Amino acid sequence: MRETDLRSIRVLFDLQACQTPGSAQRGVGRYSTALFEAMAEIASPRQLFGLLGAQHSTAPRLENFSRSRLLWADPLPDFKTARMFQGGEQDAIDSHLHSSVASTISPDVIHVSHVFEGFGERVAIPNVASRPAGQVMSATLYDLIPMRFPEYYFQSNEFKRWYFHRLSFYHQADLLLAISESSRQDAIELLNVAPEKIVTILGGVAEHFKPAVDRAVTHAHLRQKYDLTRPRIILYTGGDDHRKNLTGAIEAYAAVPSQLRANTHLIVICAMADHRKELFSSIARKAGLTANDVRFLGFVPEADLVAFYAACDAFYFPSLYEGLGFPIIEAMACGAPVLSGNNSSLRELVDRQDAMFDSASATSIAERLSAVLKDDAFAEELRRYGVERAKSFTWRNVARRALDAFDDALSRKREAGRAVAVAGLLPKPRMAMLTPLPPCRSGIADYNAQFLPYLSSHFEIDLFVDGYQCSDLQTN
Repeated sequence: MRETDLRSIRVLFDLQACQTPGSAQRGVGRYSTALFEAMAEIASPRQLFGLLGAQHSTAPRLENFSRSRLLWADPLPDFKTARMFQGGEQDAIDSHLHSSVASTISPDVIHVSHVFEGFGERVAIPNVASRPAGQVMSATLYDLIPMRFPEYYFQSNEFKRWYFHRLSFYHQADLLLAISESSRQDAIELLNVAPEKIVTILGGVAEHFKPAVDRAVTHAHLRQKYDLTRPRIILYTGGDDHRKNLTGAIEAYAAVPSQLRANTHLIVICAMADHRKELFSSIARKAGLTANDVRFLGFVPEADLVAFYAACDAFYFPSLYEGLGFPIIEAMACGAPVLSGNNSSLRELVDRQDAMFDSASATSIAERLSAVLKDDAFAEELRRYGVERAKSFTWRNVARRALDAFDDALSRKREAGRAVAVAGLLPKPRMAMLTPLPPCRSGIADYNAQFLPYLSSHFEIDLFVDGYQCSDLQTN
């Protein structure tokens, strides 16, 4: 698009995924906030706006973004009736309320940061069917993991109905921004979405994820703060749900030869409920590991997470499936020797065969861990490789791809609209006109008598005159 065209474009970014308890502090919320902030830096001459929901108790810190560009949607009404999880009147009203707030700035593009918000709490998404002509509706596509593992994610019929109802937004949207090529291909395969409608924008890493100035000093600080009695650290970060494969991570660590494992801790950084911690502790005991072998630290401050990435002797990520894989990019940026599963988006991030394993095989994972622990040169090579590899994952690049995708989608939609109009396939707008016409003796009457035939090629016209019969044959 020409710069003169870009100046008129208004983009509204729905930021509610940065507010909900389920997403605000997790990958979806972090991704959405980082993408929006990067867009804000480079969006000009486009006009960027954010939308937040007043019913949520938190809001993202957007210190460098003008508050005048933030729209606040009022709390959703209390219907005092049971929730319908497959759409219905409540969701329809919520969507119309969302669209009414958006319409106050007449956006050219509306981008939904996460379609799958609102199962635990109500989160409205725009009504696609009622969008104005020429408006582009867009959404971030993170993953379709519930469709890959239905036996684990669709145990609740209510959740399954709700998920497939929300999934329809992807079919109706004009544009999907996929966070990996793996997710893009899943949407093409599983949803039959047209390939040209999905653009891969990848993800970025924050600037504070970087190597330690002195790795030995950082290592000593962590050992003292967390009472680590052994000199080497094997690091796991991620969730505790099935696909994150924490069970496989523990069993693989147990399969590392004892002479290599003797001077190491497996550090697990993962917020989890007490009963989940006890479950995984039990799995570790059954694998022959002690409480000092596997240390469950739960949540740690972000500064300490960066320090663990920088100081660890090996970081491994045995997830069975990912939409992107934030921890891998973060660990590489901090100079960790990174190992990952050879599946989904993970292979896009690591892109190195000798640093990948079969996530479903504890033996395969243990073999790669052992290779790093016994070969210092290999570990150092992975550190250097990761730091360089991570440099290509910047939020500025992600934002540029997203904005370019908005521009292209808007251009296509406008061109399609013009083609339809030129072909005469659109119904003419209808207008009413009150005017003097011949035989009235008036310059206006004569002028409009000549002008009306041309106007009628664009409008269906209802003419009104003041109680006389028009004599001009062209207007009869």
